[in-house]
Amino acid sequence: MNVYNQTLNVPLQRTGLGDAEYATFIDLLVRPIIDDFEPDLILVSCGYDATFGDREGEMKVTPAGYGHIIGTLASLKIPLVVLLEGGYFLDAIPEDSFHTVKALIDREPSKLPLGFPLLDFQHLEFYWINLRN
Repeated sequence: MNVYNQTLNVPLQRTGLGDAEYATFIDLLVRPIIDDFEPDLILVSCGYDATFGDREGEMKVTPAGYGHIIGTLASLKIPLVVLLEGGYFLDAIPEDSFHTVKALIDREPSKLPLGFPLLDFQHLEFYWINLRN
């Protein structure tokens, strides 16, 4: 398939989301869309703005959470490009980057403790068929 300019950008509806919410987001929304679309390449702009402690992002993703996200994408066996950009909470970048690179090498998601996600995807059902089931 030759498709140009196809971007998945899903704004989250609240702040304070952490590993459980992001893992759910990746597993229940992003993976099915990737499976449906079958891209030739996945490009991730990784600024770590969702990292715990970043006052700008106001999210709570841990380094292991980033490892889970990137590991999940790497496990799909689709060429994956991860670009570091931004990153305003400099203290977190080394460990977040370590877990990201480790996940790229291992090609599997980091293990996360169980959590209870606080996400609502209903506002996205109009756009994505796989959410209607």
